[in-house]
Amino acid sequence: MKVRVTKRTENHLELEIEGEDHTLCTLLKKALLDDENVVFAGYRIDHPLLSNPKIYITTNQGVPPEDALRDAIKRLKDTLTKISDLFFSELSKVKSSTGG
Repeated sequence: MKVRVTKRTENHLELEIEGEDHTLCTLLKKALLDDENVVFAGYRIDHPLLSNPKIYITTNQGVPPEDALRDAIKRLKDTLTKISDLFFSELSKVKSSTGG
């Protein structure tokens, strides 16, 4: 995955993420919008087969958008780790109860 900054101001960041699609962008947008310092978070994919997603982040004055992005990624990572742990814990229970 390659990430390229296409525009940067004091409280606005635009990124292009090579090789990703709605799956990552939707998760990232949702995590960004959970941050009270994020005024706007969105993304655009011009064509699903021919273009890379562009992510847009605008934060409150004085809050660097990179900080909001870093925090959102950390929260996503924590959430996905919890889901993975729960999944494999339940899978282990099923395997042991069925002898497999």
